[in-house]
Amino acid sequence: MPRLRKKQRAAVEPAAGQRRRFLPGVAALVGASGLLATVTGLVVTRGFDPIADQAKDVVGASPLVVYDDAGDPETLDGTAFAFDHVLPAAVLSGPSGSGAVSGRLIREGAVRVARGATAITIENARKETALITSIRAEVRKRTPAPSAALVVMGPSGGLAEGPIELHFDLDGVDLDARTLDKRGKPAGKFLDAHGVELAAGEKLRFNLVGHAAKDSVEWLVKVGYVVNGKARTLDLDPKRRPMRVTGASASYREAFIWDAAGLTREPLKKVCPTDCRRQPFAETPR
Repeated sequence: MPRLRKKQRAAVEPAAGQRRRFLPGVAALVGASGLLATVTGLVVTRGFDPIADQAKDVVGASPLVVYDDAGDPETLDGTAFAFDHVLPAAVLSGPSGSGAVSGRLIREGAVRVARGATAITIENARKETALITSIRAEVRKRTPAPSAALVVMGPSGGLAEGPIELHFDLDGVDLDARTLDKRGKPAGKFLDAHGVELAAGEKLRFNLVGHAAKDSVEWLVKVGYVVNGKARTLDLDPKRRPMRVTGASASYREAFIWDAAGLTREPLKKVCPTDCRRQPFAETPR
């Protein structure tokens, strides 16, 4: 398996017929932050064709590849969503099922408020071990937070969690990947405590979580790594477009609650009794 380590390495008995490698940092991450419920099934290994792998080396294929690990692309996850325009009547009057509402809001350009997460998988497609040396966000664009429409999830709302959460403060200057402590506050840089190595055919799953309290941000994550002594970079953008997240606006022209009954228009004062930026759905780790 990919090896997440601190200073020393602990041996783990591999499953029958499958080579796996852990570093004790995985257990430390689980125990210290509670971010991981289990490491079982975190990584999938594959068999190798020596001829095909050698051909990849000759043609210069990227050693690490990334692909989208999300579920249904028509399903929104999050606690609140902002829009730069008033929602048309057709969005409000359609079927009330979660999937149907998600699809309509996505087509209207829903942007997650405060916290946006994307699940991805990185795979080492070559036979050499890859050592990851940096995981850092890159902001591509900043614009004012949209303030036309706000949709807030009802009690059933929630954000899907991934095996290893990496958090990025997109309002800050230091954009390195971090973890959160048990209180949900930013902890140290992930790679300061945990080295990551991927041997041939190994896969590592991350949930990339961007936090924004001020602007609307388009962003991606760049991974630096070394293979055979050569430094390389990999953009974690399997959909070939930046991720998006926005801070909350102080106020909105209209507001809705999204629950099992679908979308219900509500007075803004009910959704945001005070400044919308001070509401629970707009909180970011500080």
